[in-house]
Amino acid sequence: MKNKDYSKWIKFGLIVVGFALSVLKWFGIMGNATIHEIWEVIAFAYGVGLGTMDFNIIVDNFKEKKNLEENNE
Repeated sequence: MKNKDYSKWIKFGLIVVGFALSVLKWFGIMGNATIHEIWEVIAFAYGVGLGTMDFNIIVDNFKEKKNLEENNE
């Protein structure tokens, strides 16, 4: 799998976990957690876990385009 695939599946997983935790909160199972706190944790996990990976994907795409342009000249 490529970094893009890992990134896509991790993002999807974080969204599913966020919704699942929200539903648990609505049913009263999550205790004192607020919806805001749940999504703050999901956002933090996204930022820490995928921020660097997504940045590297962008850099790789930029390098590929630059190499294609140099080869076409």
